[in-house]
Amino acid sequence: MAAWLGLGLLLLGMASNCVHASIVVSEIHYHPVEIAAVNSDGTPVLDLSRDIHEFVELQNTGAGAVDLSGWSLAGGVRFTFPTNSASVISPGGFRVIARAPARLASVYGLPESDVLGPYSGTLANGGDTVRVRDAAGTTVESVTYSPNFPWAQSADALGASDLFTGLDSEAHQYKGRSLQRVSVTWSADDPANWLASPATGPTPGGPQAVTRDVPKPVIVAQSATQTSDGAIPVRGGNEVTVRCTWSGTKSLSGVQLEYFKDDINSTSETRVLVPMTAMGGGRYSAVIPGQADRSIVRYRFVADRGSGPEVVSPRADDPQVAPVGSGGIRESWFAYFVTPVRATSNAAIYDVFVPTAGLAVMASNVSQNPKRVTASTGSGVPRDTPYVAAAAPQWNGTVAAVFCSDGRVWDVRIRYHGSRYHRASSNLSYKLHFLDHQPFNGQTAWFETLHGTEFIEAQRLNRLVGLPASRMRRVDWYLNSAANLVHSEQGEYAGEMLDRWHELQQQLNPGSELEATGELYKNVGNRDASQNTLEGPYTRGDSAPITANGSWTQLQRYDWTFTLQNHSWKGSAPIRDLIEGMWTARGDSPVTHNVSTDATRLQRTREWFTTHWDIPTTLTSMALLEWMSIWDDAAQNHFFWRRADGRWARLGWDYDSVMSTGGT
Repeated sequence: MAAWLGLGLLLLGMASNCVHASIVVSEIHYHPVEIAAVNSDGTPVLDLSRDIHEFVELQNTGAGAVDLSGWSLAGGVRFTFPTNSASVISPGGFRVIARAPARLASVYGLPESDVLGPYSGTLANGGDTVRVRDAAGTTVESVTYSPNFPWAQSADALGASDLFTGLDSEAHQYKGRSLQRVSVTWSADDPANWLASPATGPTPGGPQAVTRDVPKPVIVAQSATQTSDGAIPVRGGNEVTVRCTWSGTKSLSGVQLEYFKDDINSTSETRVLVPMTAMGGGRYSAVIPGQADRSIVRYRFVADRGSGPEVVSPRADDPQVAPVGSGGIRESWFAYFVTPVRATSNAAIYDVFVPTAGLAVMASNVSQNPKRVTASTGSGVPRDTPYVAAAAPQWNGTVAAVFCSDGRVWDVRIRYHGSRYHRASSNLSYKLHFLDHQPFNGQTAWFETLHGTEFIEAQRLNRLVGLPASRMRRVDWYLNSAANLVHSEQGEYAGEMLDRWHELQQQLNPGSELEATGELYKNVGNRDASQNTLEGPYTRGDSAPITANGSWTQLQRYDWTFTLQNHSWKGSAPIRDLIEGMWTARGDSPVTHNVSTDATRLQRTREWFTTHWDIPTTLTSMALLEWMSIWDDAAQNHFFWRRADGRWARLGWDYDSVMSTGGT
């Protein structure tokens, strides 16, 4: 009897294990494309404070139905499966769990009954873990994904912004690309077992685009170092050893290194293929001959994984951002920079390369008249797509460039920087855009300008008194073949700057909660005489209520005059409500100032400002602005900061952007 009981328990345990093993995570959509859309009244179409089109898909790979009642998701998201038929997955079937089930069902045309949720938490865009736990709390499946190499980078929305890829994200609205599992029997944590879904989008509730019993191996580590001493950066004339490590070697053969020396003005350089030497354990190496100082060397890995030679890494589904292919087709490559030995007293040394044709485009972009609109009329349109053709001069248009520092290489976008009153090719002031997954010093946008030391100190003073302000430092700047021109580096006033400021405040105040990041509105208005200015949607940004003009609605003019630097999905209604509410509280208008000493009006005004403004921060900022206007009366721009609690503050100045009132 005891023997039969023991055998019964053993069989029950085996059956339980089989059920567990049959449930796998088959698709993860952690960063959908979600482009801001605003209603006619200025309110957002959707609350996009968090990605609402995320989902996790589970698959039953077994021969029998599995009831997930009482099971749960854990990690970045949390969800407990209900005790009903919706938790039963048929053999070979799928079940989708979403942040917003009805919304997801609508986007993909699925029956709402087929989408469970909502789950709590979020699938972090910077990488996260998804765990599946049975009713007893045992983890039966776990996946820790990343948006970076060696994972499929295009699953991070589309992998890069349209600025870099040339794609049209609007065509992928609310979808993008997901992580799709290749083999249901292979390890879930192996990057080789996940591909980005096709460009047509994710497939919630349906089979994956590519399925295999064993995933093709991928490269999980790579490096390029000076052969003689393993050093980075590489110096002129020194050969370089390139190494790679594969996730596996099954069906792997013909491993080769492809490389070329990048001529910034050419897309037809000779590419060299050399065999890589096997070193055991899935490791390979090859040598690239020494190159001259300031050479950019691009390389990638080619191999036969059972279907003939193919480029394996960077992955074929990684975002293509470097215009180096035939005719300028964008491709994806690894790269290193041969760095000259230079002495400097500044914080960093940068080598920047812009094609000659790109410099011409940059100059054309900023030399139009009028500069940022096509016509000096109320119905003029901005020099920006979709208002003008992509080939037309763009006011904020960028061109491809290569940025190098400490031997590393970034493919970036660059343009001239400055307000419409100051932006010119002769000013040698630049803005650089970096890829989201390859930021520079933690930020994706930097200004390289000719500001003096006094401006750097002014920004430091802002930080010392506790105001959000971008960091600045002096750097050596080598553009193409020009001699060094010392620049002042400044981070952009945007969400990344605010994020770091909030983190710093929490560090300075141990035990405090991390404050949510609010919004920054940048005043890019003009200095014309009236609100009915003749510059398309732009108008006098003097904090007076904005009116409709020409074909531009009032809200559109708020949007263009006070640009939202982050959380763009919130639209222009908050800044409109702020300005109009302020004048209503005062009881007068910009045209007829009539500030009364009436006690009731004064009390109403005082209460409005106390409720809607962070007055201590505003007064501190204004005191600094007064001091800054003394040392330099150049036109500058102010920012409105809307804190997460809804209060507003007026913040520091951006030297190269013009304040509507002309500075002081």
